Amino acid sequence: MEGRIVILPVSEVVKIPREYCEKRFPRRLARAERFVRKEDGLRCIGAGALIYGVLGIEEEDIIFNGSGKPYYRGDMYFNVSHSGDYVVMAADKDEIGIDIEKEDASRICITEKFFTKEEIDWISKYPKARFFRAWTMKESVMKAEGKGFEMRPGLFSVIPAICGEPLDIDGTLWYCDSFRIDGHRISVAARSKNFKPRKEIVAIEDILK
Repeated sequence: MEGRIVILPVSEVVKIPREYCEKRFPRRLARAERFVRKEDGLRCIGAGALIYGVLGIEEEDIIFNGSGKPYYRGDMYFNVSHSGDYVVMAADKDEIGIDIEKEDASRICITEKFFTKEEIDWISKYPKARFFRAWTMKESVMKAEGKGFEMRPGLFSVIPAICGEPLDIDGTLWYCDSFRIDGHRISVAARSKNFKPRKEIVAIEDILK
């Protein structure tokens, strides 16, 4: 399949009929309704709309690895993330990871727990411009690896990826991309060397049709 990055504004999620959620992803809907904050529940529902609506797969065809990363039983890989005003999904023919963060300066935390010295030196010169680029790229790799925070972020550097080189994690090469949209930073890590995704902003009408 062709690589895709699909972007869904949270403002569109409120338009999704409850009946659609009950039919397509009842387990995710139940989880979304347990969130205390309404906006967190909406982002969870938006992720379901992308996974099950855009990709057209069934909830029972999703399995999870030991770290909680979801996989489709078929020949397709996907990953989702949400923050601020958007929910995003990346899909490809091989392992993929995506992360989005709203660029809130109050969340900047440059420590050796999360970054190598090389990264700290790079970020510290222009922290507002560089922190979220480095962080989302790092987290996209961790998600692509299928380990999340079991993979300690301070033990590897994304500077090679920022410079346009493949990132070597224990012999596995990851090809990374990063871009901004409306005050949010999005980064993707893909196993496919020629990952050239279509970037699509979708509305609910595109999902429900």
